[in-house]
Amino acid sequence: MSSAPGGKVSAHITRVKELVDQYQKSSDPTQQQGLIEQISESTGKLIEEAKRLYDEEQFQESLNLYAPLLDLVSKLNIRELEGVISEGIGSVYLAWRQYKNALKFLGQARVIAQLSGDTEAEDSAQYRIAETYRRMKHYKEALEILKGILKNKRKRDRQGEGVALNQMGLVYLFWGKHKDAMKHFQRALDLFQLIGEQYQEAITHAYIGEALREMGKFAEAVDHLTEAMQPLIKEDDRETLGLVYFNLGVLYVVNKRYTEALEAFELANKINPRDARCWAERGWLLERLDFKEKAIACFKQALALDPENEEIRDQLSKHGIYI
Repeated sequence: MSSAPGGKVSAHITRVKELVDQYQKSSDPTQQQGLIEQISESTGKLIEEAKRLYDEEQFQESLNLYAPLLDLVSKLNIRELEGVISEGIGSVYLAWRQYKNALKFLGQARVIAQLSGDTEAEDSAQYRIAETYRRMKHYKEALEILKGILKNKRKRDRQGEGVALNQMGLVYLFWGKHKDAMKHFQRALDLFQLIGEQYQEAITHAYIGEALREMGKFAEAVDHLTEAMQPLIKEDDRETLGLVYFNLGVLYVVNKRYTEALEAFELANKINPRDARCWAERGWLLERLDFKEKAIACFKQALALDPENEEIRDQLSKHGIYI
Protein backbone atom coordinates (compact mmCIF):
# COMPACT_ATOMS: atom_id res chain seq x y z
CA MET A 1 0.00 0.00 0.00
CA SER A 2 2.88 2.40 0.55
CA SER A 3 6.56 2.94 0.97
CA ALA A 4 8.03 4.16 4.22
CA PRO A 5 8.54 7.91 4.74
CA GLY A 6 12.07 9.23 5.06
CA GLY A 7 14.02 11.34 7.52
CA LYS A 8 12.98 11.94 11.11
CA VAL A 9 9.47 10.59 10.54
CA SER A 10 10.91 7.26 9.39
CA ALA A 11 13.05 7.16 12.53
CA HIS A 12 9.95 7.69 14.67
CA ILE A 13 8.16 4.84 12.88
CA THR A 14 11.18 2.62 13.46
CA ARG A 15 11.00 3.50 17.14
CA VAL A 16 7.32 2.50 17.26
CA LYS A 17 8.20 -0.80 15.58
CA GLU A 18 10.85 -1.43 18.23
CA LEU A 19 8.34 -0.75 20.99
CA VAL A 20 5.84 -3.13 19.37
CA ASP A 21 8.51 -5.83 19.18
CA GLN A 22 9.33 -5.31 22.85
CA TYR A 23 5.64 -5.59 23.74
CA GLN A 24 5.21 -8.83 21.80
CA LYS A 25 8.27 -10.38 23.47
CA SER A 26 7.32 -9.27 26.97
CA SER A 27 5.30 -11.40 29.38
CA ASP A 28 5.26 -8.79 32.15
CA PRO A 29 1.80 -7.07 32.30
CA THR A 30 3.23 -3.96 33.96
CA GLN A 31 5.94 -3.61 31.31
CA GLN A 32 3.38 -4.26 28.56
CA GLN A 33 1.14 -1.50 29.88
CA GLY A 34 4.04 0.94 29.93
CA LEU A 35 4.94 -0.01 26.37
CA ILE A 36 1.33 0.46 25.21
CA GLU A 37 1.38 3.98 26.66
CA GLN A 38 4.66 4.78 24.86
CA ILE A 39 3.35 3.33 21.59
CA SER A 40 0.11 5.30 21.86
CA GLU A 41 1.94 8.55 22.57
CA SER A 42 4.44 8.10 19.72
CA THR A 43 1.74 6.98 17.29
CA GLY A 44 -0.45 9.93 18.23
CA LYS A 45 2.31 12.34 17.27
CA LEU A 46 2.81 10.58 13.94
CA ILE A 47 -0.93 10.71 13.26
CA GLU A 48 -0.85 14.47 13.78
CA GLU A 49 1.98 14.66 11.24
CA ALA A 50 -0.03 12.57 8.78
CA LYS A 51 -3.02 14.88 9.27
CA ARG A 52 -0.81 17.91 8.65
CA LEU A 53 0.44 16.40 5.41
CA TYR A 54 -3.14 15.69 4.39
CA ASP A 55 -4.20 19.28 5.14
CA GLU A 56 -1.30 20.48 2.98
CA GLU A 57 -2.55 18.16 0.21
CA GLN A 58 0.55 15.98 0.36
CA PHE A 59 -1.68 12.94 0.07
CA GLN A 60 0.90 10.33 -0.91
CA GLU A 61 3.18 11.38 1.95
CA SER A 62 0.22 11.23 4.33
CA LEU A 63 -0.67 7.72 3.16
CA ASN A 64 2.95 6.62 3.40
CA LEU A 65 2.83 7.55 7.08
CA TYR A 66 -0.63 6.22 7.88
CA ALA A 67 -0.12 2.77 6.31
CA PRO A 68 2.74 1.41 8.49
CA LEU A 69 1.07 2.89 11.57
CA LEU A 70 -2.13 0.98 10.80
CA ASP A 71 -0.16 -2.25 10.47
CA LEU A 72 1.50 -1.66 13.84
CA VAL A 73 -1.52 -0.67 15.93
CA SER A 74 -3.58 -3.49 14.39
CA LYS A 75 -1.08 -6.01 15.78
CA LEU A 76 -1.74 -4.75 19.29
CA ASN A 77 -5.48 -4.18 18.87
CA ILE A 78 -5.28 -0.51 19.89
CA ARG A 79 -8.79 0.17 18.64
CA GLU A 80 -8.99 3.94 19.08
CA LEU A 81 -5.81 4.60 17.10
CA GLU A 82 -6.77 1.99 14.53
CA GLY A 83 -10.03 3.83 13.92
CA VAL A 84 -8.37 7.23 13.57
CA ILE A 85 -5.80 5.88 11.12
CA SER A 86 -8.42 4.01 9.09
CA GLU A 87 -10.41 7.23 8.71
CA GLY A 88 -7.25 9.08 7.71
CA ILE A 89 -6.48 6.53 4.99
CA GLY A 90 -10.08 6.61 3.81
CA SER A 91 -9.91 10.40 3.57
CA VAL A 92 -6.79 10.20 1.40
CA TYR A 93 -8.51 7.79 -0.98
CA LEU A 94 -11.55 10.07 -1.03
CA ALA A 95 -9.35 13.00 -2.05
CA TRP A 96 -7.98 10.80 -4.84
CA ARG A 97 -11.52 9.83 -5.94
CA GLN A 98 -10.71 6.18 -5.26
CA TYR A 99 -14.14 5.65 -3.78
CA LYS A 100 -14.06 1.88 -3.31
CA ASN A 101 -10.94 2.10 -1.17
CA ALA A 102 -12.33 5.14 0.64
CA LEU A 103 -15.49 3.26 1.63
CA LYS A 104 -13.44 0.25 2.75
CA PHE A 105 -11.30 2.17 5.24
CA LEU A 106 -14.02 4.59 6.34
CA GLY A 107 -16.26 1.58 6.98
CA GLN A 108 -13.54 0.07 9.16
CA ALA A 109 -13.32 3.32 11.11
CA ARG A 110 -17.09 3.35 11.63
CA VAL A 111 -17.19 -0.24 12.89
CA ILE A 112 -14.33 0.37 15.32
CA ALA A 113 -16.06 3.48 16.68
CA GLN A 114 -19.33 1.60 17.10
CA LEU A 115 -17.64 -1.26 18.95
CA SER A 116 -15.90 1.15 21.32
CA GLY A 117 -18.99 3.33 21.81
CA ASP A 118 -17.19 6.45 20.54
CA THR A 119 -20.09 8.42 19.05
CA GLU A 120 -17.91 11.37 18.01
CA ALA A 121 -15.57 9.12 16.01
CA GLU A 122 -18.56 7.29 14.55
CA ASP A 123 -20.11 10.57 13.38
CA SER A 124 -16.82 11.64 11.82
CA ALA A 125 -16.57 8.39 9.83
CA GLN A 126 -20.25 8.58 8.89
CA TYR A 127 -19.86 12.09 7.49
CA ARG A 128 -16.93 10.96 5.36
CA ILE A 129 -18.90 7.96 4.11
CA ALA A 130 -21.83 10.21 3.23
CA GLU A 131 -19.46 12.56 1.40
CA THR A 132 -18.06 9.61 -0.55
CA TYR A 133 -21.55 8.53 -1.61
CA ARG A 134 -22.37 12.13 -2.57
CA ARG A 135 -19.30 12.36 -4.79
CA MET A 136 -20.24 9.02 -6.33
CA LYS A 137 -23.69 10.56 -7.03
CA HIS A 138 -25.31 7.93 -4.83
CA TYR A 139 -27.49 10.59 -3.27
CA LYS A 140 -30.07 8.35 -1.61
CA GLU A 141 -27.37 6.42 0.23
CA ALA A 142 -25.75 9.66 1.38
CA LEU A 143 -29.06 11.02 2.64
CA GLU A 144 -29.86 7.80 4.50
CA ILE A 145 -26.64 8.12 6.52
CA LEU A 146 -27.14 11.83 7.20
CA LYS A 147 -30.75 11.33 8.30
CA GLY A 148 -29.50 8.86 10.90
CA ILE A 149 -26.98 11.40 12.20
CA LEU A 150 -29.64 14.13 12.28
CA LYS A 151 -32.01 11.91 14.24
CA ASN A 152 -29.36 11.35 16.91
CA LYS A 153 -28.42 15.03 17.08
CA ARG A 154 -31.87 16.64 17.05
CA LYS A 155 -32.42 18.91 20.07
CA ARG A 156 -29.59 17.23 22.03
CA ASP A 157 -26.69 18.74 20.06
CA ARG A 158 -27.81 21.90 18.29
CA GLN A 159 -24.51 22.54 16.56
CA GLY A 160 -24.30 18.92 15.41
CA GLU A 161 -27.89 19.16 14.22
CA GLY A 162 -27.00 22.19 12.11
CA VAL A 163 -23.96 20.49 10.61
CA ALA A 164 -26.08 17.46 9.64
CA LEU A 165 -28.69 19.75 8.05
CA ASN A 166 -25.97 21.49 6.05
CA GLN A 167 -24.57 18.19 4.81
CA MET A 168 -28.06 17.08 3.73
CA GLY A 169 -28.46 20.41 1.97
CA LEU A 170 -25.25 19.78 0.05
CA VAL A 171 -26.52 16.40 -1.12
CA TYR A 172 -29.72 17.99 -2.41
CA LEU A 173 -27.71 20.80 -4.01
CA PHE A 174 -25.47 18.40 -5.97
CA TRP A 175 -28.58 16.37 -6.82
CA GLY A 176 -30.07 19.49 -8.42
CA LYS A 177 -32.93 19.70 -5.91
CA HIS A 178 -32.41 23.34 -5.03
CA LYS A 179 -35.60 23.92 -3.05
CA ASP A 180 -34.85 20.97 -0.76
CA ALA A 181 -31.28 22.22 -0.41
CA MET A 182 -32.45 25.71 0.55
CA LYS A 183 -34.90 24.30 3.09
CA HIS A 184 -32.14 22.43 4.91
CA PHE A 185 -29.63 25.29 4.65
CA GLN A 186 -32.15 27.74 6.07
CA ARG A 187 -32.91 25.45 9.03
CA ALA A 188 -29.17 25.17 9.67
CA LEU A 189 -28.72 28.94 9.43
CA ASP A 190 -31.55 29.55 11.91
CA LEU A 191 -29.97 27.10 14.36
CA PHE A 192 -26.48 28.59 14.12
CA GLN A 193 -27.82 32.12 14.55
CA LEU A 194 -29.81 30.95 17.57
CA ILE A 195 -26.77 29.46 19.34
CA GLY A 196 -24.36 32.17 18.16
CA GLU A 197 -22.10 29.86 16.15
CA GLN A 198 -20.64 32.42 13.72
CA TYR A 199 -18.20 30.16 11.90
CA GLN A 200 -20.81 27.53 11.05
CA GLU A 201 -23.18 30.36 10.16
CA ALA A 202 -20.60 31.63 7.64
CA ILE A 203 -20.26 28.16 6.09
CA THR A 204 -24.04 28.04 5.71
CA HIS A 205 -24.08 31.46 4.04
CA ALA A 206 -21.54 30.12 1.53
CA TYR A 207 -23.73 27.10 0.75
CA ILE A 208 -26.84 29.26 0.44
CA GLY A 209 -24.94 31.60 -1.88
CA GLU A 210 -24.13 28.71 -4.23
CA ALA A 211 -27.72 27.43 -4.16
CA LEU A 212 -29.12 30.90 -4.93
CA ARG A 213 -26.58 31.37 -7.70
CA GLU A 214 -27.67 28.12 -9.32
CA MET A 215 -31.31 29.19 -8.93
CA GLY A 216 -30.57 32.43 -10.79
CA LYS A 217 -31.09 34.67 -7.75
CA PHE A 218 -27.85 36.52 -8.26
CA ALA A 219 -28.25 39.58 -6.02
CA GLU A 220 -29.29 37.44 -3.05
CA ALA A 221 -26.41 35.05 -3.75
CA VAL A 222 -23.87 37.90 -3.58
CA ASP A 223 -25.30 39.02 -0.23
CA HIS A 224 -24.83 35.58 1.32
CA LEU A 225 -21.39 35.02 -0.20
CA THR A 226 -20.21 38.39 1.08
CA GLU A 227 -21.61 37.61 4.52
CA ALA A 228 -19.54 34.43 4.62
CA MET A 229 -16.17 35.95 3.82
CA GLN A 230 -14.71 37.46 6.98
CA PRO A 231 -15.47 34.59 9.40
CA LEU A 232 -14.03 32.11 6.87
CA ILE A 233 -10.87 34.20 6.50
CA LYS A 234 -10.59 34.40 10.29
CA GLU A 235 -10.88 30.61 10.62
CA ASP A 236 -8.61 29.99 7.61
CA ASP A 237 -11.23 27.70 6.07
CA ARG A 238 -9.61 27.51 2.66
CA GLU A 239 -12.00 25.01 1.14
CA THR A 240 -15.17 26.98 1.90
CA LEU A 241 -13.51 30.31 1.14
CA GLY A 242 -12.45 28.92 -2.23
CA LEU A 243 -16.10 28.00 -2.81
CA VAL A 244 -17.11 31.60 -2.09
CA TYR A 245 -14.65 33.04 -4.60
CA PHE A 246 -15.61 30.43 -7.19
CA ASN A 247 -19.26 31.42 -6.95
CA LEU A 248 -18.42 35.12 -7.06
CA GLY A 249 -16.36 34.44 -10.20
CA VAL A 250 -19.33 32.74 -11.86
CA LEU A 251 -21.56 35.69 -10.93
CA TYR A 252 -19.02 38.14 -12.37
CA VAL A 253 -19.08 36.17 -15.63
CA VAL A 254 -22.88 36.41 -15.74
CA ASN A 255 -22.56 40.18 -15.41
CA LYS A 256 -19.74 40.26 -18.02
CA ARG A 257 -17.27 41.60 -15.46
CA TYR A 258 -14.55 39.36 -16.85
CA THR A 259 -11.51 40.95 -15.22
CA GLU A 260 -13.08 40.57 -11.77
CA ALA A 261 -14.19 37.04 -12.64
CA LEU A 262 -10.64 36.03 -13.54
CA GLU A 263 -9.32 37.53 -10.33
CA ALA A 264 -11.92 35.61 -8.32
CA PHE A 265 -11.15 32.30 -10.08
CA GLU A 266 -7.40 32.79 -9.68
CA LEU A 267 -7.85 33.51 -5.99
CA ALA A 268 -10.11 30.47 -5.57
CA ASN A 269 -7.51 28.25 -7.30
CA LYS A 270 -4.77 29.64 -5.08
CA ILE A 271 -6.79 29.09 -1.91
CA ASN A 272 -8.12 25.64 -2.86
CA PRO A 273 -6.12 24.25 -5.81
CA ARG A 274 -8.02 20.93 -5.82
CA ASP A 275 -11.35 22.40 -6.95
CA ALA A 276 -11.76 20.99 -10.47
CA ARG A 277 -14.87 23.06 -11.14
CA CYS A 278 -13.00 26.30 -10.62
CA TRP A 279 -10.15 25.30 -12.92
CA ALA A 280 -12.70 24.39 -15.58
CA GLU A 281 -14.68 27.64 -15.25
CA ARG A 282 -11.47 29.63 -15.38
CA GLY A 283 -10.56 27.72 -18.55
CA TRP A 284 -13.92 28.48 -20.18
CA LEU A 285 -13.52 32.18 -19.44
CA LEU A 286 -9.92 32.31 -20.69
CA GLU A 287 -11.00 30.60 -23.89
CA ARG A 288 -13.83 33.09 -24.32
CA LEU A 289 -11.27 35.86 -23.95
CA ASP A 290 -9.05 34.15 -26.56
CA PHE A 291 -6.27 33.13 -24.17
CA LYS A 292 -6.19 29.62 -25.59
CA GLU A 293 -2.89 28.37 -24.14
CA LYS A 294 -3.83 29.50 -20.65
CA ALA A 295 -7.28 27.97 -21.11
CA ILE A 296 -5.77 24.62 -22.12
CA ALA A 297 -3.54 24.65 -19.03
CA CYS A 298 -6.61 25.17 -16.84
CA PHE A 299 -8.55 22.40 -18.60
CA LYS A 300 -5.62 20.01 -18.11
CA GLN A 301 -5.53 20.82 -14.40
CA ALA A 302 -9.30 20.36 -14.11
CA LEU A 303 -9.13 16.98 -15.87
CA ALA A 304 -6.27 15.83 -13.65
CA LEU A 305 -8.50 16.51 -10.65
CA ASP A 306 -11.67 15.14 -12.27
CA PRO A 307 -10.60 12.44 -14.77
CA GLU A 308 -14.18 11.32 -15.45
CA ASN A 309 -15.29 14.75 -16.72
CA GLU A 310 -16.01 14.05 -20.38
CA GLU A 311 -16.99 17.65 -21.11
CA ILE A 312 -13.49 18.88 -20.26
CA ARG A 313 -11.93 15.96 -22.12
CA ASP A 314 -13.97 16.83 -25.22
CA GLN A 315 -12.94 20.46 -24.95
CA LEU A 316 -9.27 19.50 -24.90
CA SER A 317 -9.77 17.20 -27.91
CA LYS A 318 -11.05 20.21 -29.87
CA HIS A 319 -7.58 21.64 -29.42
CA GLY A 320 -5.99 18.41 -30.59
CA ILE A 321 -5.12 17.27 -27.07
CA TYR A 322 -6.11 13.71 -26.17
CA ILE A 323 -5.64 12.60 -22.59
